[in-house]
Amino acid sequence: MEQGPLPENEKITSVDVEDWTPERRFSVVLETATLSEMELADYCRRTGLFV
Repeated sequence: MEQGPLPENEKITSVDVEDWTPERRFSVVLETATLSEMELADYCRRTGLFV
């Protein structure tokens, strides 16, 4: 399941998940729920998140 790049208005420049809306948090959960460990690592690198 390949995720495309985030739209310009969704790009993360500095990750502060405390500022995320509940909808954004849930969206990330849904986007990553079925990813393998390698896909999740790639997703996190592309979006600036770390697990």
